Amino acid sequence: MTSARSPLESTARSDSPRFAVGLTGADVRVLVDHPDLAARVDGLGADFVALGVDAHSGREPGALPRRPTVEATVAIAVLADVVSTTTLLSVSSPFADHPYNIARRAATLHAITGRRGGVVIGATERSRRGSFPARADHEALAVATPVEVLADTAVIIRKLWLSWPLESVVADRERLLFSNGVQILGVDHNGVFRVTGPLNVPVPRSDQPLLAAIAPVDDELPDASADVVDVVVHPRARWRTGGRPRSTFDGAQYAEVVVGGDDAATAAQVAEAVAVGYDAVLLRPDPTSTVGATDLIDSTVPTLVRAGTIRPVGPLRGADWSTRAADLLTDARPAFGPVPAPA
Repeated sequence: MTSARSPLESTARSDSPRFAVGLTGADVRVLVDHPDLAARVDGLGADFVALGVDAHSGREPGALPRRPTVEATVAIAVLADVVSTTTLLSVSSPFADHPYNIARRAATLHAITGRRGGVVIGATERSRRGSFPARADHEALAVATPVEVLADTAVIIRKLWLSWPLESVVADRERLLFSNGVQILGVDHNGVFRVTGPLNVPVPRSDQPLLAAIAPVDDELPDASADVVDVVVHPRARWRTGGRPRSTFDGAQYAEVVVGGDDAATAAQVAEAVAVGYDAVLLRPDPTSTVGATDLIDSTVPTLVRAGTIRPVGPLRGADWSTRAADLLTDARPAFGPVPAPA
């Protein structure tokens, strides 16, 4: 994790919670259409900005009609040069996209953004509704609980990111050798999803993309999957009804705070989350209000920072997995043969 000092940082109290920002698909469209607004994201001092926070839950009850959107992974590629220091995460649902594709896209964005990429995965009953893609795991998805789908997806993504370490790339032109095949590991995963790897994108083992998960409202991520994610976001409906931060989880845990345009009400939510035990919050627009990207970037976040309600720390990065890879890929087979001997 690194820190990028915000111009607002000097006014925030050291005991204030750190924060991240979540934007809906419509907000993402606003950033793409207004690069000057997107450029101001770096000055917020947010841990990360998650794009497409409505993707995992679909249309929420009482939400305003959908406005034109831009798919989050496409938006991150477009915004990578405009937003130059902030960590950018796309929000995805395994009910809508296969874990292999989620892992591949996030790894690609991690490279495009200069290792500032990652993904937030969420799986809810609401996101399950509708037609499933025609694929082999249709039946498994139809009967698995959201927490089972989410847990399996998290493990798969981490396995795939570890399967082809960027450190294996040697790019030896004289020997016509691109990568050390012995270091590339096969993935044979059989759970809710059946996945065979390795990933087709190399990922730095010591500087992985940020992997976040949105905790199910009525269930807890099992130990095995919680251990592979860097961040867990607890929906407001969970933490306001007794969902406390998990004491056995080493990563960062964020309480979702819904912003509806009343800064005092938002500050009260933040204070409540701190009282419950959270030391980080994720600010996202209330889907029943007209609050959007401009309000969050130019008004809400600066106001809360100046009041000492939240604390700008700077971009959060993925954990160093260089020493933890063996825990997931202990029995993995080499995907390819050894490096040819020099001629």
